[in-house]
Amino acid sequence: MAGTHLPEKWRAYADTMRDGLSTRKAGERIGVDHKPAWRWRHKVMAFLAPTEQPPLGGIVEADGTYFRRNFKGSKPIGRRARKHW
Repeated sequence: MAGTHLPEKWRAYADTMRDGLSTRKAGERIGVDHKPAWRWRHKVMAFLAPTEQPPLGGIVEADGTYFRRNFKGSKPIGRRARKHW
């Protein structure tokens, strides 16, 4: 039966997570493809995630906002404009 070794594989997979391996390397180590290893990782992480988030509170401060400069449509500096005809 294919599922008889599943608990051992889950334990081995937990060891790969503890070691910080990628899902591809974890799958290679325990003998499964990287796709089920990826699904297992997400199942474990969903199980370990807290079910309720504590309410936020306190004071929020913001110092400034960063706006990226956009030079689109501006005249190039340091060279003459190309002629389009």
